[in-house]
Amino acid sequence: MNRSGLLDNPLKPIKGWNSGDLALNIETGEVGRVNPRSKSNSFNFTVPGHKAKSVHVSKLKVVHKKDGYTYTFCPQLSINVEENAV
Repeated sequence: MNRSGLLDNPLKPIKGWNSGDLALNIETGEVGRVNPRSKSNSFNFTVPGHKAKSVHVSKLKVVHKKDGYTYTFCPQLSINVEENAV
């Protein structure tokens, strides 16, 4: 430990991933957000409505990169668009 009491080797971001990226868990088929800060290449994977769990990077596939916008996936919206299409 250094003088400030912090660890000398803090968790660092993993190349190619950003906090908030949407990913697909290949084993369960769930889509959630990742927080890729780890020494063991395991991410905190959070599915809406569930607790975060640790998932290895090899079991995740990027669905959407975080780009600063908020997206909502709503089946009702797609139904309205199809009904209003001419």
